[in-house]
Amino acid sequence: MKWEQIASHWAEYKLNARRRWSRLSPEYLDAIAGDRARLVARIAELYAIPAPQAEAELAAWLDALREVNPFS
Repeated sequence: MKWEQIASHWAEYKLNARRRWSRLSPEYLDAIAGDRARLVARIAELYAIPAPQAEAELAAWLDALREVNPFS
């Protein structure tokens, strides 16, 4: 899935992100508003992992997501 789709439909995807990374607060997920770099940085910080590993986890999450169609 392309990040542009995630960013444009962040309200639908942020709950799924919280299920994947439970340490991400709802307030922080609202604040990042689909900004990939901020999400990667926060995952790396909260889980004490290097940024490349956080990026790899995010890529795996993206691969597992189904597309959300807000009009269906």
